Amino acid sequence: MIRNFVLAVLLICSLLIGTLSVPTFAAGKASECVGCTIVFRSIELYVNSKQQNIEKSLEEWCGFLPGELSSICKLIVRFEGSTIIKALENKETPDVICRQLTICEDFKQCTLFTSSTTKASTKTFKRESKVGSWWLDLIKKFIEPFFNTFDNHIPLTDSDGDSHSPSINFGFRGYAWRGQDCNDHDGNIYPGRKSSKYPSSTDHNCNGIYGNDPVTGKSYEDLWCNNTITVNRGVAVLGDSLSAHFRIPPQIFDPRYMNANTFKQVFSVLDLEIDWPMLSWGTAFLNDSYSFLTPGPSSSIYKYMRNNNRCIHRDYINVSVNGARTGGMKDIIKTFKRNQLNDNPMLVFYSLVGNDVCNPAHTFDKFTSPEEFEQNVVTAMNYLDTVLPANSYVAFIGLAQGGYLYQTLQNETHPLGVKYPQMYDYLNCMGSNPCWGWMNTNQTIRDITSQHAALLSTVYNKIIQKYTFKNFKMIYHDFPLYEVLAIWVDKYNGQPKDLIEPFDGFHLSQPGQSLMADVLWNWLSKEHPEVIGSPNPFNKNIQQKFGQQGGY
Repeated sequence: MIRNFVLAVLLICSLLIGTLSVPTFAAGKASECVGCTIVFRSIELYVNSKQQNIEKSLEEWCGFLPGELSSICKLIVRFEGSTIIKALENKETPDVICRQLTICEDFKQCTLFTSSTTKASTKTFKRESKVGSWWLDLIKKFIEPFFNTFDNHIPLTDSDGDSHSPSINFGFRGYAWRGQDCNDHDGNIYPGRKSSKYPSSTDHNCNGIYGNDPVTGKSYEDLWCNNTITVNRGVAVLGDSLSAHFRIPPQIFDPRYMNANTFKQVFSVLDLEIDWPMLSWGTAFLNDSYSFLTPGPSSSIYKYMRNNNRCIHRDYINVSVNGARTGGMKDIIKTFKRNQLNDNPMLVFYSLVGNDVCNPAHTFDKFTSPEEFEQNVVTAMNYLDTVLPANSYVAFIGLAQGGYLYQTLQNETHPLGVKYPQMYDYLNCMGSNPCWGWMNTNQTIRDITSQHAALLSTVYNKIIQKYTFKNFKMIYHDFPLYEVLAIWVDKYNGQPKDLIEPFDGFHLSQPGQSLMADVLWNWLSKEHPEVIGSPNPFNKNIQQKFGQQGGY
């Protein structure tokens, strides 16, 4: 679904802000209309902030877009400019403008914005060109290469076929998602490798530790990283958009931040599928200095595990996909690979927290049943048992308590300038709401969705009791929303709404992601210390000898 929605937004040279949320959006004309409305709201906010000619403001806005998109945007303004300028001069709302451009002509019953204090015209301006004809194909050619990789969920650059990418590939499922490969010409060298045929001078597992101790003559790997000292266990996440850390920065709707640098950073995550896995609760390895668009701390389970044992440097894998549910994960999980004989064990989080109850359709029939849920999860576990090395762990995370969304945001204003309930009603009218069950002004519908989500979460403990697997043990934790909330409010004096991504109104924000890692780490430390292992007593030695261990 994400292909259609992003394409729809790009039809008007969008910022990719029109992706709005996870790819459970309805495809086709509805998504094109939503994308158009969002982008023209951004343009409207920028134009209204400037005391200058509208045409000049449009040119500036297009100029903020990077590369070819800037040229395409200016070309569209050139041919469609008279219609757009007249509409803006007449204070038409984005809904009306998109109808005039024929993109939303089939959705006159769905309105997001009310008319401004200056009465809007009801006149439809005559247009000489047709939207979606000459420049539709142009945009398709621009965007299509991105999604060839998105559909496969595997690294774009992987010459040796070991599922890890070299330093040239950060996005496109590269090392933002999986530890960086230090030798992309040898399939036996990659993060997480335990044994090797190579001499100690070769960094066979890309953790930056190699060579021999001059006193003992033993390799540093044998001295400081052998399994008699502590467990070498990597971190993996099998999840959805929350674990991928889906985020559309709200700054792109604030005229104060609308500039080429901001838009450049937004487009830099296009090849990351509008996700920020390098700052997520599971596999963050960077901090918020990476971008001013993601303010906040960046704790992660991987960082905690690495601090506990620096021998696992770079051993992280994030196989999270926007819109994934348990049924889809049965296939997605096959992009996760591990060599059972030659690799270290892993701590794998199975965290699909919403899409089994979330869907644009206005029906409960799309909910995954408990029986289907169990079958889907067990199928995934059976696959993991064929690839995970012995002594691994799988941690199930329950479904989110989505009723919190409306409860917290009902009186708040969305970055587009409307109240969240108004946004929910608009998306439901369009059939484009990523989660009709929770992002809904009807309390009965929200309650039924929450009850079913809680029911599905109970299936995990039944699976733990009912099934055993050869190579891993299973543990469970509820989605830690209320633990995160308590810490945020009591310790940091934070506002509950700031734990939710403001634009999509659904996912955890950067502070929420970080606190989720803190909560889960404390749980592992207290209740499952065997998963973590003892701190490596040679961490300081490793740091003194190898510094940042090659970094990221």
